Amino acid sequence: MNAHAKEPTSSTAPEAAVPGLAVEVAHRSAFLAVLVTAAAIVLAVLVIISELIPLGISFLPGNWCDMSMLSALCVALLGGSVLCSAMRARAMKFVGTGLALGVVAVVIGSSFGFIGTKSPLAEVECGALSQVNFERISDPAAVWIGGFAILMLLSIWYSRLWGRAGAILAVLLLLGAYVIMFAQVFAAASLIDLGRSSTSAYVSACLVLLLAGWALLQLAFNRWRLITSSTIAGRMLRQSVPFLLLVPVAVALFAYLTVDWTHLTTAGVLTIAVALTAVILFVVMLRLARVVDRLEDELRERAHSDALTGLANRWALGLLAEQLMSQAKRLGKQVSAIYFDLDGLKAINDTTGHDSGSAILMDFAALMAGEARNGEIAARLGGDEFAILMIADASQAAQVLARVRDAVARRNTAHRIPISFSAGIATCSANVPLDNLLDEADRLMYRDKAARGASKWVQDHRDPGAARLVN
Repeated sequence: MNAHAKEPTSSTAPEAAVPGLAVEVAHRSAFLAVLVTAAAIVLAVLVIISELIPLGISFLPGNWCDMSMLSALCVALLGGSVLCSAMRARAMKFVGTGLALGVVAVVIGSSFGFIGTKSPLAEVECGALSQVNFERISDPAAVWIGGFAILMLLSIWYSRLWGRAGAILAVLLLLGAYVIMFAQVFAAASLIDLGRSSTSAYVSACLVLLLAGWALLQLAFNRWRLITSSTIAGRMLRQSVPFLLLVPVAVALFAYLTVDWTHLTTAGVLTIAVALTAVILFVVMLRLARVVDRLEDELRERAHSDALTGLANRWALGLLAEQLMSQAKRLGKQVSAIYFDLDGLKAINDTTGHDSGSAILMDFAALMAGEARNGEIAARLGGDEFAILMIADASQAAQVLARVRDAVARRNTAHRIPISFSAGIATCSANVPLDNLLDEADRLMYRDKAARGASKWVQDHRDPGAARLVN
């Protein structure tokens, strides 16, 4: 009886959607990663050019040169390492590794005084280079830049173990970037060593750009599969993570440009910080609540509908039947069920293919639903079995069945593979359980099938893509 028509199910459909989604996310992420990383490199190169080529006029903001030559050099090298890691060629991996190791060497040299204004090299006369700002990298920036260089090494030579270590390190670097950024905003001198060798806002901007470029590159490589999955968690992450990451940056930038925090007391800064945190968390929770609510609506709709035809499924029919039975009781009317079973669907699948069987199911579902009036429930019970439930007596149900037969007949005149079905009508009072009503309609449907004779579908050799019904 039950045909095995090929159809998507709730378990396979999401999995099938993942590759396409992952490819789309990969393309967009790769483009944004290159764009963001290139922005960091350009900002750093501008500083280097300004230091090496004194033009007499500055084409950079006045405070930009708070970024020392060494910091700019590290940012440029790290940006190059990020771009090299995006390339598949093995040679580029070695180039990216060399750039990251070069950054580590610069950071170590600056931290231990081998290079910088206080190093022995500072006493050597180097012509124009003597005027270059070779201030040592501030300690917070040195720690962050060194950590990012290690992260690049882990990413370039990726493995499952190193991937996990890289994820932990990335979270720590994100925390460090936020600390440096907000320390600059709130003038927290003890955190950023305010002064000539401070971690300026411009250094912070470059660090954030580098981390964003690296994170986008991981998405392009599909190393964070949860974000690219079609699951509820994946959709929530795609919609919420950008908001969560960008809001603190936007708040810090706005505060830095509009407010002079040096006139506030520590208590005032803490008050504002706590208030901002509370507002951000509240907005985030509202955002997540909206996402969850929309996903619940989609899940409810999918749970109540048949994946192939879009009709109500057996479970949804039971829920809707309770409301229909209650309404029939109040009106003092009978309830009728028409039980449909498509003839020879398995033979159609075997002779013309499963796609043809699926098309037959969808066509019949559309015709049946089209003839159902307001208040009449059309459902697919499973396989090749369908039903219409309504508040009606037997004669009214027979009129609905006649409309369906006429619609199917009109459809068959324009298709090579006609639809044939058997049907049974059962009518009862509203006090009878739905299962009993459907069982009786099913029994009468079998009687109709037997009276009409066993139907067989055979391939029409005159037209390989068609089939015909024989008795």
